[in-house]
Amino acid sequence: MHDRVGAINNPSYLFSTNVYHVGPMNLWQRVRNTYQLLAAQYLFKVHIQDPSDEVVREFFGADTPPISEMLRSTSLVMINGHVSFTLARPLPPNTLEVGGLHLKNRRPDRSSAPLESELPELSRWMDGAERGVILMALGSIVTSSSLPKPAVQAFLDAFAALGPHYRVVWKYEADDIADSLPPNVRIASWLPQFDVLAHPKTVLFVGHAGLMGSSEAMFLGVPLVCIPMFGDQPFNAALFEYKGISVTLDHRRDLNKDTILAVLRKILDTDK
Repeated sequence: MHDRVGAINNPSYLFSTNVYHVGPMNLWQRVRNTYQLLAAQYLFKVHIQDPSDEVVREFFGADTPPISEMLRSTSLVMINGHVSFTLARPLPPNTLEVGGLHLKNRRPDRSSAPLESELPELSRWMDGAERGVILMALGSIVTSSSLPKPAVQAFLDAFAALGPHYRVVWKYEADDIADSLPPNVRIASWLPQFDVLAHPKTVLFVGHAGLMGSSEAMFLGVPLVCIPMFGDQPFNAALFEYKGISVTLDHRRDLNKDTILAVLRKILDTDK
């Protein structure tokens, strides 16, 4: 992106999203950040951009210029980021941060009315949560139902250990756990995510650190527990934790009952 619009991308102080670190960097971290940036640029050019020239010419004609040449004609770049949660970096006038664009017609008011009109029974069940409701949704690529069975059971055990004062709404795309749910947990294969987050009883969002759902939670003032899986998610999770709005669970080692419960209570039992 930076090359095509002439933006500064100095790895001595601007973070590569392939390095899951934010905050002040020491010398070794700067070296690693530089290496990751150069490696990503090389791999993108050699394995994605240049081989795509043949495909482009196949569909758009043999006289189509190389992608590298077309990129230099970029007039505008829109980035899924926002000054409220991204790190400071110099951007030229033809680069716009449009993160939260899907929230243009939304309001940050916490109201149960939208959910009441869509799923009235669920809304009333959430109303009955004495201390609040936790929403868990991991997106559409790595779904909750694709988690290893021990991890699924660990979440169920942790949610049960919270007791009846908290209720959990879990976007879970299968019915294999329907008969073993604790009384304070409900599952659904689809949920109106924004409306559940906007419900006044929602106190925590357990997600995968995707920018869409995370920006919705931030817009509504709901703290996060992030379980990043791939792509930009680990960097996003590190960024949100650095900003003080999230705690991260590592899917490789933290998905056990005790760690999950400790992280949930760290947020639910404090006013930070």
